[in-house]
This record gives sequence, structure tokens and C-alpha cells, in this order.
Amino acid sequence: MLRIGDKIKSLRNRQNVTQEKLANYLNISHQSISKWENGTALPDITLLPGIANFFGVSTDELLDVNDDRNTEELRVYEAIYHANRRKGKMFDNVALSREVLSKYPTEFQWMINLAYSLIQYNDTEEHIAYSQEHDFLGETIQLCERVLKDCTVDSIRHSAIQILCYEYPRIGKKDLAIELALQMPEAILCREELLVHIYDGEEQVERLQENIL
Repeated sequence: MLRIGDKIKSLRNRQNVTQEKLANYLNISHQSISKWENGTALPDITLLPGIANFFGVSTDELLDVNDDRNTEELRVYEAIYHANRRKGKMFDNVALSREVLSKYPTEFQWMINLAYSLIQYNDTEEHIAYSQEHDFLGETIQLCERVLKDCTVDSIRHSAIQILCYEYPRIGKKDLAIELALQMPEAILCREELLVHIYDGEEQVERLQENIL
């Protein structure tokens, strides 16, 4: 079992977060975090939910409790989710995502999975009517706003911003959508454009063609 200081250091390094950034979020000194990671002190128990939220993990994962079992269970859920998407079973994914979040309430990627499933449940007039009756749009926006408030993982945050940029104008919040869009990286910084500069020859031509499409 990892010491909690080692776990925090591992999560920081994985997400490219400085001790100062975590300390500011928790409203403590960065020296405290240094002591945790050096094994000379432990975080106060009241800080654990905040630390877990910051990194987008459960407190069980932070404490390395049943980590392997939880990871395997999430992998199984992920496989079912993608299988449902391929079959167009978006409502099944709504139920699945809610089930996962009931067990892992700070799994931010599953908040995004639920948000995508909610907004994609619109392929028939019956589904559109059902989604309007149960305010799927409002739930989607709440999920994405929660991700932006608590999640620090850029890839997940960018997914939330993408969804909100599409959905905010539908509820009269075009200005907020523009504000969020301006926070996103410029097109020149995206991986598709960067790969053009890395590849050469036939690979470069194929990449350019894919970008144009």
C-alpha cells in the first residue's frame, strides 16, 4: 500500500500540478504538501475530500483502498459504455453513467460520459420529448459546470467546455459560451496541426488530408 504522501505526489506528477497550485486550492502552505510527500507529516483528515476532488479521484483511491478492484470495475463499465455507443443505446448509457456515479461520485470522466449520453438522446421525436420533459439539457449543463468547478484534468475540462459551448446558446447564455470558447487552445496548438510539422513524406500528406476533411 502506498503512503498517502506518495499517492499525492504520484497524482501531482501525473496531472502536471505543482505543490503551490494544490496548496492554493486547499488554502494551506506548499511546505505542508512537501512534508506529506516526504513522509514527515500527514494531511488533516478534513482535507482528504478536497484533495480527492482536486485530482478527480475518490477518497478510497487517494487512500489506496481497493484501488485495483475499483480500476478493473471502471474498465468493465467503460467497455459497456463504448459498446452501447456503437449500438446507439444512449439511454442505456444514461442509466449506466448514473450507476457508476452513484458508486464513484467524483469520477469526472463519467460526468462527461453522462453529459454526452444525455445530449445525444435526441434521435427521435419521442426521445426529444422525453429529454425535454426530464430536463436533460439542464442536467447536462449542471454536470459540465461541476466539472469546470472541481476538476483539474485539462482533457476532461476541455470536453466540458465543448459541451457548454454547444448548449449555453440554447438557454440564452451565448456570452458565457464565447467566454469559454476563448479559453480553449488555438487551432495551431492542436495535435492534428502539430503532427503535420512532425511527420514528413506520405505520412504528412495523409495527415494534411485528414485535417482538411
